[in-house]
Amino acid sequence: MRGFLRTAGLIVLMCAVAGAAVANEYFPQSVASGDPTPDSVVLWTRAVTPDGGIPTSVDLSVANDEAMTNVVVSRTIDVDAEYDGVVKVKVDGLMPYNTYYYQFSFGGNASQIGRTRTAPSPGSDQPVRFAVVYCQDYIGRYYNAYLKMLLDHDEDIDFVVHLGDYIYETTGDPSFQDPDSDRAIDFDDLEGAIQLGSDENPN
Repeated sequence: MRGFLRTAGLIVLMCAVAGAAVANEYFPQSVASGDPTPDSVVLWTRAVTPDGGIPTSVDLSVANDEAMTNVVVSRTIDVDAEYDGVVKVKVDGLMPYNTYYYQFSFGGNASQIGRTRTAPSPGSDQPVRFAVVYCQDYIGRYYNAYLKMLLDHDEDIDFVVHLGDYIYETTGDPSFQDPDSDRAIDFDDLEGAIQLGSDENPN
């Protein structure tokens, strides 16, 4: 029995890893949600094929449970190649201050399962907690704060507000950035980039 359980656990783990690999391949930017109201939320993803193609449509499922068995919204959404496979849809008819799980799919390939929450009803005395973040600099800092926020406050943060500097306009500025070979950003269009700094030290 113990050997069976060990084998079953290994199969579940392998399926989870394989599912994550497929999700990352077909939905490389994963999923996101935002702009919650008491009865709606905006859901986002980007869908592509491994060869760089873009599907003509994706299916969206929204459920009350993480296993995605109690689906409350099911919708097919057209994908416009002009927007590089980006999909952004407002889902309404939801319940106030309720947690929902959502997933995009096409051609039998599914995204990661996202989690979102609607806002409380107007006039509600429901307390809410906000996390405020800013200054996300890929080449200058690691994202330790996001991991700590997730580990310490996975269930008690209702909304995350980003105040700005989500993407920095400079790279290699020695006054606050310290890129190395593993965390550098290289521009393809160097002639089109605005040169900042000095001739001796352009950023």
